[in-house]
Amino acid sequence: MPPAGTSRVKKGRRSFSDIALIALFIFGLSVFLYPPLANFYNHQRQKAAVVSYEKAVSKLDTTQVERLLDEAEAYNDALVYEPGRLPVSQMDQYLRMLNFTGTSVMGTIQIPSLGVNLPIYHTTDEAVLQAGVGHIPGTSLPIGGVGTRSVLTGHRGLPSSKLFTDLDKLKPGDIFVIRTGNRELAYRVSDIVEVLPTEVGALQLEADRDLVTLVTCTPYGINTHRLLVTGERTELSAVGSIAADAVRVDPVLVAAFVAVPIFVVGLVVVLRRTRSVYAPRHMGKDSSHADEK
Repeated sequence: MPPAGTSRVKKGRRSFSDIALIALFIFGLSVFLYPPLANFYNHQRQKAAVVSYEKAVSKLDTTQVERLLDEAEAYNDALVYEPGRLPVSQMDQYLRMLNFTGTSVMGTIQIPSLGVNLPIYHTTDEAVLQAGVGHIPGTSLPIGGVGTRSVLTGHRGLPSSKLFTDLDKLKPGDIFVIRTGNRELAYRVSDIVEVLPTEVGALQLEADRDLVTLVTCTPYGINTHRLLVTGERTELSAVGSIAADAVRVDPVLVAAFVAVPIFVVGLVVVLRRTRSVYAPRHMGKDSSHADEK
């Protein structure tokens, strides 16, 4: 019969091993679930920002909304178009444009085929790009109009938020919708190009076209280039049939569907391992006591 001290040491080692196994299992499960759960949380925040903006705008007097849109049109007419370069002296005026709700939200963008519906904010500050889509100063405000081009940018590949991650899946002919004030503007994808960050020639105005360009980094995870997806204004009626087909599965539900069975199986394995370690030893002790009697 082994000394009692040796038995306690072995038992302590087995307990530590079991705890380490359970901790490792929980850690792995947490790493697996973090991206979809974080994305779900941020998606809800973005959705709340969109809903709050739309409700606030709907409560405004029509005259006030039209006045702000007229000011934005005058701003676009006077703008010295230069993507990413707006004089500091003009920044305050820029930030006042399309400020319907007293926040930095100037509108929303919906991409039905990607299941995207995000708020659009002034500037491309990092805090903005963590929360939604940024409007590049020096480009036209997103209110439509022949001879304008609004440039909107969003992050791609964030583990905590989807944003423009799937922008590369857009194809010519796909539709996206800009909403600002009481205007709802549909754009059909016409051009998709990849350029270096310094190549802004593809973002220039075209006198007879109403354009919006969506920008994100590419290739995925490398980010040496920029993906430019340009849409040209089209009839809003084109949105209906496409939006109806855009049925997407929530990634959180997929993660839960996969994670729950993994968790159950892992827990069963750990419990069975624990029982297999201790049960035979107890049975052996009982039988030895019976023989002594």
